Amino acid sequence: MIQSAAKNHLGGTDYVTNTYNFRGKLLTSTRVHTPATGAAITIVVIDRPGYF
Repeated sequence: MIQSAAKNHLGGTDYVTNTYNFRGKLLTSTRVHTPATGAAITIVVIDRPGYF
C-alpha cells in the first residue's frame, strides 16, 4: 500500500491510497478529495481482473 497527501486548489487536502498485489499490479486506487470547507468526496477504482 502506498499513500500520498497533497494540498488541492480549494485549500483542502487530497489523499491517494494505492494497493498492489505481490507482483506489483495495481489492485485499487482510492482518492479522497477534501475541500477547506464542506464534505469530502471519495473515488474508488478497482481493477477487477486482478482478483481472478
